[in-house]
Amino acid sequence: MMAPGAAAKKVEESKVATYGDVRPHHFIPFGVEVYGGLGPAAYGFLRKTQRRFRERRYMEANAEGGEQVDGNRDEDEEAARGGAVGWKEKWVRLLSFALARGVAGLIIRRAVGRCPAGSGWR
Repeated sequence: MMAPGAAAKKVEESKVATYGDVRPHHFIPFGVEVYGGLGPAAYGFLRKTQRRFRERRYMEANAEGGEQVDGNRDEDEEAARGGAVGWKEKWVRLLSFALARGVAGLIIRRAVGRCPAGSGWR
């Protein structure tokens, strides 16, 4: 059995090999497993996005003179201790759900013989 995230990591490596250097653009080989495992690049992207979201929220709260928001607080660590679901965890769940819906749709279309041409499903 593979470790969680191992398949997503392989997919990310495959995407890097397929697309190569895409300068001046920034390419993130986003790999997600059916049960929610993320590849390192996907996980890093969500962490970076979470950090920027938190910093922006902190700056906006301070600019308005409203409630102080801790720009260093990690919502996902708080969630692991029994708090509300963190921002990153929420997006991992949403991505997993979207992927599961897509896979289910392919299976249903395959069962009724309506898979799109070139999809790899016969």
